[in-house]
Amino acid sequence: MSRLAVPQKTHDWADLKEAPVAAARRQLVRFLHRAFTLRATPVAINGVLRFRWRIRDLKLWEYARGWVAAPVGPGQRLLDLGGGGTLPPCFAAARGAEVFVLDPDAALNAATDRVAAARAWPIRTSTADLAAEQEVWPDGWPVGSFDAVHSYCVLEHIPYAGQERLLPRLARALAPGGRMVLTFEYGQEAPGEAPWRDAERLQRMIELLADAGLQLAEPQAFHDAGQREVLDKRHPEARFAFGMLVLEKPGAVS
Repeated sequence: MSRLAVPQKTHDWADLKEAPVAAARRQLVRFLHRAFTLRATPVAINGVLRFRWRIRDLKLWEYARGWVAAPVGPGQRLLDLGGGGTLPPCFAAARGAEVFVLDPDAALNAATDRVAAARAWPIRTSTADLAAEQEVWPDGWPVGSFDAVHSYCVLEHIPYAGQERLLPRLARALAPGGRMVLTFEYGQEAPGEAPWRDAERLQRMIELLADAGLQLAEPQAFHDAGQREVLDKRHPEARFAFGMLVLEKPGAVS
């Protein structure tokens, strides 16, 4: 069971004070400084690859809660959707997990490849598009054997038809007992190309994942904390929230 008190919810800054989340946040910040900042290595956020001293709290809300909900370690496998150039795949690989990154941006994948090669981290990347009409996985990837799937605010950039193809494919990638963490823009003013703007869209996606064999982690009810803020400076008129779902595939991890 997830150690998050409420895994299915929109963001609330009080979440960062929850003990396991606060601990994961500290670990992520230390890792950023040790593995990237002090080595003058750039890291990507929202598709922008640059040198960073800090990661803003909203991203740490996603990354820290996601790690608490679905951590991976030695002998385990993580599939990260949209994480090219970002901190979470590297954080997992540095802890011994075998990491596979799907990102359409070849330049961001190349950044991950460079740092992984320099640090001997077990990370593979691919630009394969799982939202395309035909399902094509990279050769040799262990579909059906992933212990965790993470995706941080990627879905709203994929048209709804692509999301509905993608999510069941990600569900099938999980091993029995595996966990999936999805974050997404939520609210009527969410500015992404295809955000989940209301409870009806959210429920549609949950049902799609349920049909693919996943169930929400307990407690299963989605909690809207009610906060709507300007979260993207590119859209100063849009007040919205970030949401998170944590799902699991029944059965014991093999």
